[in-house]
Amino acid sequence: SQYKTTTIFSGVVTLVNNAPSDIALSAASVSEGTPTGVAIGSFTSTDADIGQGHTYTLVADAGGLVRVVGGVLMVNRIMNFESGFGDYYGTSFPIRVRTDDGQDNHCCFEKDFLISVTDVNDVPQSISPATVLVQENSDINTVVGTLSTTDEDCCDSHTYSPLSYAADFAVSPRGQIT
Repeated sequence: SQYKTTTIFSGVVTLVNNAPSDIALSAASVSEGTPTGVAIGSFTSTDADIGQGHTYTLVADAGGLVRVVGGVLMVNRIMNFESGFGDYYGTSFPIRVRTDDGQDNHCCFEKDFLISVTDVNDVPQSISPATVLVQENSDINTVVGTLSTTDEDCCDSHTYSPLSYAADFAVSPRGQIT
């Protein structure tokens, strides 16, 4: 046939925003003693709506131990592995993060993360005794004291050696002073 039939449809297409469906954190571990402001890891979102920017907020921040700045999880308080950190003792603490794509509906997704705190070797705080009294005319190699070390790391072992000005004494690796 020489005639063509054309049908025209008219209507309104409404785009619906999809909520983000997941949050990823690039790293979830921090060493004890890490200064405030140091980055732990970065957040990214999975969202069917390609090209949307996302903001991140802490819904539960573990008592202020961490904060989010521009999509980056950062140390907000220095943590100590041996004495705990805030209300948390052990090797980790939980946080909850919300991602928001900035749209009015179906905008947000929340996820829990567990942040681990790793132990580092702490410098010993003190050695005792600081002063040793020696009886006059004591025999050579008489034990006049034993050193001990105060250290946050409970299971560390320590060795000792005398300083140059203490040449009249010997110190065994176990801390005996003669």
